[in-house]
Amino acid sequence: MLMDVEQIAGSFVVEIGVRQTWPFVGLCDNRSTPAQETRLYIDASWTIEATTSTSGGVENDIRWLTTAAALNNTTIDTAWIDEDGWLHLTTDSGLALAVSGEPEPYTTGEPWRLSGWRPV
Repeated sequence: MLMDVEQIAGSFVVEIGVRQTWPFVGLCDNRSTPAQETRLYIDASWTIEATTSTSGGVENDIRWLTTAAALNNTTIDTAWIDEDGWLHLTTDSGLALAVSGEPEPYTTGEPWRLSGWRPV
């Protein structure tokens, strides 16, 4: 998983949404031929920071969609996992997405996961 996380830096956000109950971010990496995409599925608490901070969990679909829309069409500058398992993504526009590495009572699998890179 760590290798996939490191590969996120340099990719760009092509979609945000909710699949069933899971918020997600779709990422595309055009540096390879063919280009490849992955999805980051979120099943834990998240925070998006800009000038102000917004946070929520899986149950906050509307909050996720309205806040995460600002991530669309941004490039991911950095991606890393901290010592507590939080995933951190920063964008070229100054936004930062952080996803908890700790499961919540509603978490059904991993707190966050990547779908795996696949050719576009």
